[in-house]
Amino acid sequence: MSKEQLRALRTLAANARKYTPRIENKLRKAGIKPDPALVYAAAKYYEALDRLAKA
Repeated sequence: MSKEQLRALRTLAANARKYTPRIENKLRKAGIKPDPALVYAAAKYYEALDRLAKA
């Protein structure tokens, strides 16, 4: 893997760790049982999804 690919992979992993609790809490407050696969996918791209939601 190139250095750029490793950096991108590390960034996605860090985002997943950072935003997973936030997404799980939002889903629980909405009365939805958090699906781990959905939560992980959304957590990786949370910043981009949040920007799109605000646009």
